[in-house]
Amino acid sequence: MCEDAGWGLTKGYTGKATSLLNTMMDIEQSVQAPGSVSKEIVFQTKTIYSNIASPNYFFAHTLPYFCNATILNNPPSDGSMSPSMKMVEMYYTKNGLPIDMDREWKYEECYTMGQVTDVTTYERVIPANTGVLKLHLDREPRFYACIAADRLYWRGAVVNQSNEMKEPKIITARKGEEFGTNLESLQSYMNQNRSGYWLMKHIYTDLLCNNYEKQIEGKGDLPKPLIRMAQLYLWASEAWNEYLETPDDRVYAGIDKVRARAGIPDVKEAWSQHSTNPALATTQAGMRQIIRRETSIELAFEGQRFWDLRRWLEAEKELNEPLTGWNVVAADADGFYNNYQGPVVVWEKRGFLAPRDYFFPISSEVVQVSGVVQNPGW
Repeated sequence: MCEDAGWGLTKGYTGKATSLLNTMMDIEQSVQAPGSVSKEIVFQTKTIYSNIASPNYFFAHTLPYFCNATILNNPPSDGSMSPSMKMVEMYYTKNGLPIDMDREWKYEECYTMGQVTDVTTYERVIPANTGVLKLHLDREPRFYACIAADRLYWRGAVVNQSNEMKEPKIITARKGEEFGTNLESLQSYMNQNRSGYWLMKHIYTDLLCNNYEKQIEGKGDLPKPLIRMAQLYLWASEAWNEYLETPDDRVYAGIDKVRARAGIPDVKEAWSQHSTNPALATTQAGMRQIIRRETSIELAFEGQRFWDLRRWLEAEKELNEPLTGWNVVAADADGFYNNYQGPVVVWEKRGFLAPRDYFFPISSEVVQVSGVVQNPGW
C-alpha cells in the first residue's frame, strides 16, 4: 500500500565523487526529512531544534566537543551520545556479514592496526598512509555513514572550508587532540564522550560543526522518524519467517531491499559466497538471527532497539552487559587502544531485570482506584 502511494527507500544520490560516498548519503538522508518531507519516513513526530532546553536538541550530544580552542563549539556540544563497542561491532563487513562470520575478513586481527589498501574506494572516508584500527577497515557503508572513529575522516566540514574542495578533517580522538578530551579520567557526573566513537546518524553533513546550531534552523521542521519504509520491509521479512517453516522468496524480499540500499550483497549471495556458515541463511532459525541483526543495524540509534529486544525476549541477555569502548583518556595509540587487547569497560550502571522489566508499572493511583492487579515485580 505504501509503495502504491509513492513511498519507498531513499536512494539514488549521485552528487558525490564515489559510489561509496553516494551510498552513504542515501543512508544519511534515510532518517532525515527537512521541512517534514521524506519519501521513506511514513510516520514521524515533529521536533524542535531551536530551543536549547528541548530534549530534541539531539545534535548537542552527538557533535564533538573540540578541545582545540581554534574551533568554536556549539554550546553545549559534548559528543556524549557515543556509540558503544557492541554497536560498532554490530555493523557488517563490506560483504554484508557479521565480522566474525566473514571468511575474507580477519576477525582475529580486528584490534590491531593497519592501513587502507583500496584508496580509491575509500576516498574521503579513510585516509591513505595512516594507521587505522583494523576493526574500522573494510566495513559496510552504514558503518561509515553512522559511526565516526579515530583516524577516519569526519564526513562533514568542521570549520569554514568547502568540504568538496578541500581535504576533510581527520578525526583525532586521543587525549589532548582536537576531537579528544582534556580530562584525566572518566567522570560520572558530567556529559562526555566515553567510548571514543561519535554518532554521525541524524547529523546533516552539509552543515559546519562550528555553526551547526544556527544553520540547522534553516532546514525548517526536522521530524523524528518513528516508522520508515526500511522498517516495514524488515517487519515483513520477520513475519514471513516466523510464519513459514522454511524460508522462501517472501522472507528474503524485504530484507534484501534494505541491504541493496545499504550497498551490500543480498542475503543468499553474502552467506553462500563469503560466510563461514553458508547454511545459516537457509533455515528459519538462521534467518531469524540474520533478520534481527539486520534490524538492529538498519534502525540503530533511532530508539527502536530497546523495544525490539523486549519483543524478541532477549533484553536480559543484551542489556545486562557493561558498555565498552576505548581508553579515551590515553594520549597515544597504544594506550587509547588498550595495547590492542580489546575494548575496556566505560559504563556499568545499567541493567534489565527479567521478567519485571518486560512490563512497565501501572500508576499506583490507577491501581488503587480501579483495583487492577499491579504488573509482576512492581
